[in-house]
Amino acid sequence: MTKAEVIAVARYYADNISKADSPSVFHLSTMLAQMEQMTDVEKLMRWLGFMQGVLYAEGLFTIDELRHHNKYGVARYLDQLQDKLARLDGKPPYNTPGNFCYADGYFALSIEKDFGAPIAELRKLVRDAH
Repeated sequence: MTKAEVIAVARYYADNISKADSPSVFHLSTMLAQMEQMTDVEKLMRWLGFMQGVLYAEGLFTIDELRHHNKYGVARYLDQLQDKLARLDGKPPYNTPGNFCYADGYFALSIEKDFGAPIAELRKLVRDAH
């Protein structure tokens, strides 16, 4: 990951941790300000890993979600999830007779496995992000 990608993921976490009332989660928001000034990408990655450990321990994200954030970045993660849900729901551009994923239980299970949460939670995640 580049510095910009690490900072983007850390900002996403900072925007979403206001829900938690824990001293350890509050500390993460102070870390973000320091991270933006850093130049060493390896140190940024260690700090991001610490942030993710706290977020997981607090139950704010699953391991699968955190892994996807690292692999794809937050924006791409949400875009991929939204695209798969649109395909499952038969929304444009997938509202054609050739969409074999529409309302398919196996496709829904594959989405849940890939993104690490039930479909209802994933829909809420996409809705809250936009």
